[in-house]
Amino acid sequence: MNPNLVKWEKPVFFLLAIGYGFTRSLRFPNDWSEAHWLITYDMGLLKRALVGTLLNPIFSNMDVSQVELTISLFSFVSVMIFIWLLWKVYQPLPLLVGLAVVVSPMVVMMLHLNGYFDFQLVFLGVLALYLIKYEQFILASVLLAIGILIHENCIFISMPAAFYAIYSRYDFSSKLTVPVSKVFALPLLVFLSILVFTDRNSESSLIQENIITGLGYFPFVASKIEYVAYSFTHSFVSYFKWRRSFLNPVYFMVFLNCLGMFFLLATGKKKQEKIMLGLILGFPLILQLIAVDTGRIWIFPLLIGLQLILNGGLANLDSSKIKFGAACLLIVNCVYTIPLMDDLVDRVPLLIRCMVAALAIFGLGFYKKEFWLANEK
Repeated sequence: MNPNLVKWEKPVFFLLAIGYGFTRSLRFPNDWSEAHWLITYDMGLLKRALVGTLLNPIFSNMDVSQVELTISLFSFVSVMIFIWLLWKVYQPLPLLVGLAVVVSPMVVMMLHLNGYFDFQLVFLGVLALYLIKYEQFILASVLLAIGILIHENCIFISMPAAFYAIYSRYDFSSKLTVPVSKVFALPLLVFLSILVFTDRNSESSLIQENIITGLGYFPFVASKIEYVAYSFTHSFVSYFKWRRSFLNPVYFMVFLNCLGMFFLLATGKKKQEKIMLGLILGFPLILQLIAVDTGRIWIFPLLIGLQLILNGGLANLDSSKIKFGAACLLIVNCVYTIPLMDDLVDRVPLLIRCMVAALAIFGLGFYKKEFWLANEK
């Protein structure tokens, strides 16, 4: 086969893989995610209120239908930027490894989370890693603090990637302390401030009334107003009374992808770096003990890995073991049911998913040389 075909075939495979993910999971922003874009500090010193406060001057000059459309447009743009980041990850990878990443549960779930702030946290994380790379620690700290104000999940999505970027640069030398303190002091202070205020004003009737009144102007979030008012005034500490299980068989395939991300990033690294990488990728999973959206949490290690790849965290991947593992993940990801939010299920029937997996197997044979080349361009 003419190797020049790979120049256009690689983008085509990417678009097909993204299209498959769109078909499986993409939806319009739901009431819960839309409400996040409307919460402002006028209602009280609330978590996740930064975006709504910044957009409020725009929304105040629109009618209700225009506000809903604008939220959908902002969300769609976020999805497009995420896909662009995926392309930046996919492009330099061996074709087989890149496809395994693009059809992973991370992509399917992120498309399904259209309207949530996870996209913004990934963007800020990527920018923070870029600043850390050039030792702009204070600016990186400001970005992470903004991430905390957008959503406290920044602690579990963006900050672990930032810590590993600093660690891999300075190891456990005495030079590690200064950049760590510069980067994390401000965002941790912001997080603790929100935690303390939320705990002291737990279930405040005044703030709840402000939220209900403020969101009452927007009928498209009507089904979630009371739940939003309760959740945004609920103490962080009270969540630790809940206990949840890691041993849900539905998430086994997502766990396999987490392992795949670990081996992808750990290739060529020293033992100490591998241990730290494992701890960093595993850190978000402690949320399983307290949080409701279990399936979403399982992709956090993959989002951390995505940021590290974009930061140049990969060694030479010309390894038959990595490619064999990527081939297995590619096939499994094509057919396995991926857990979604809000009790929704994969829209593509099992039979169709099996057919897609069969096409993937056929492609592995038909494009044998291209799939197993080290660095196609």
